[in-house]
Amino acid sequence: FQVSRRRRSTYQRNKADPSRLCRFGVASLGRRHGKLHQDAISAPADSGLLHAPLAVPTMMTLREIVADYIRCCRDGAEQEQRWFAIQRTLEDAVSRAALAVSPSGKRLSHQRRIPQAVLAESRRRLVALLPALFAAISFEALHEKVAAAIGPIPGIGELTIYDTALRIGAKLQLEPNVVFLHAGTRAGARRLGLNVSRQFISVTEFPNALRKLRPREIEDVLCIYKGQLGVNAKPNPPGKGCYGTANIYMAFVCQEKKFPLDRKEARDISVQE
Repeated sequence: FQVSRRRRSTYQRNKADPSRLCRFGVASLGRRHGKLHQDAISAPADSGLLHAPLAVPTMMTLREIVADYIRCCRDGAEQEQRWFAIQRTLEDAVSRAALAVSPSGKRLSHQRRIPQAVLAESRRRLVALLPALFAAISFEALHEKVAAAIGPIPGIGELTIYDTALRIGAKLQLEPNVVFLHAGTRAGARRLGLNVSRQFISVTEFPNALRKLRPREIEDVLCIYKGQLGVNAKPNPPGKGCYGTANIYMAFVCQEKKFPLDRKEARDISVQE
């Protein structure tokens, strides 16, 4: 009853003073999405700036996007790769890679909509190819073998082929030397003005700001930040999926931490963010 009463009282105050609602809305947006135009936040209620389009997150440059990826996503991606690298045998790594199994035993997000029977068939075919996978001398050769094995399976697309090869490559210590394209990365590369009618793109074709990243990290950036790249970019920061603070549970699963968090650990996370 007290909560409902408090909410009703807040609503009545906001209705009586619309500028108050706008001020609190801007502050809330700032807490959630980061950078805002300070003039719009601190302006008097009657200045008109509170209702101006400036009270939104600013556009991100390529350097800012790379910095945001390093800050929010790199550790999660590294932890996920490490999970497959530390499997006891290649068969264990291949099985978990094909089934998209996370350290918690749950399905990794990219393959969450694929039927279990489809992933099981993918696992069966790849386990039968263990000698050939082990003999791969580069990630590109490994990707080709994985694509030939599971590509014909209905329900398996470019993203699953790449993800599976990347996970197996972690165990074999093989990393991409080029940036592979799938639906998400192709959209990001297209917004940068690159030719996307091919299977992969050389790192040298990307802007200098992106070249400081590894090819698999550039692939991540193209997919995660595709809406923030190129012309007509969206101002709002993206959700980070399993690598970012927008999905804290998956971020901690990738780091092999257990839930629920205690009060002190949860408070430490909030401070770090």
